[in-house]
Amino acid sequence: MGKRKKEVKKPRMRTYSANFIGTSDEIHISTDSNGALVMRTKSGEIPLSDRQMWSGYERPKGEKKLNYFTDAITIDPNKEIVNKYNQIYGVDTNSKFFNNRLHVLAVLTKAEIVETDEQGGKVSCRIKQVLSWKYEARQEKLEQQAWWYACEYILRECAIYANPRIALIVDCDLGNIFRYNKRELPIIENKFLPPQIQLVYGSVDSGKEFIPNIIINYTDKKATEYLSMEIKGDLKSL
Repeated sequence: MGKRKKEVKKPRMRTYSANFIGTSDEIHISTDSNGALVMRTKSGEIPLSDRQMWSGYERPKGEKKLNYFTDAITIDPNKEIVNKYNQIYGVDTNSKFFNNRLHVLAVLTKAEIVETDEQGGKVSCRIKQVLSWKYEARQEKLEQQAWWYACEYILRECAIYANPRIALIVDCDLGNIFRYNKRELPIIENKFLPPQIQLVYGSVDSGKEFIPNIIINYTDKKATEYLSMEIKGDLKSL
């Protein structure tokens, strides 16, 4: 058997963006201790809005985003998770047609940060909870339906905390996450994202050095595993 070719990790890029009101004064651009963008004029700091941060890599068909945050306070995905949120969840939905029926199963995981360095750069986590459920779903927006059910469960679980700052990591609908987090677009029907919860995007297939990607990858594997068990149970009932 020949040697397995070692996979080469593509060089990572980090991007940070924000909006601001224009000025005719000379602008000085720098970063703060967290790596977040700071803009100043001789009159003082310019307020920035709609802060966004993501990491990724270049590819022939365009940049691949590995993760994505809104209202970002850092330029490091791991530091962003550690410093901004005190409750971290991941949710993923798998579905498959079998025996003339659409099987839909969602998994919600909860993670705990167990290691970080002084800069918050090296971070590892432990998955401390796995919850799965089946539901009768319409074929549209299956993932978003699960997001809403997850939000309802998370709010009940976090009701004991005085100031829960909750990250819910998802792996789809990247183009709309900004609007979901701004409460401009409902998750489903007329239901908007609860104010205590922010959606964070993580890619399932790469970026395993980042906490959002670790969590959503694990969640996706569990959803695949549990859906397979569900279909096997349906097969046995025939």
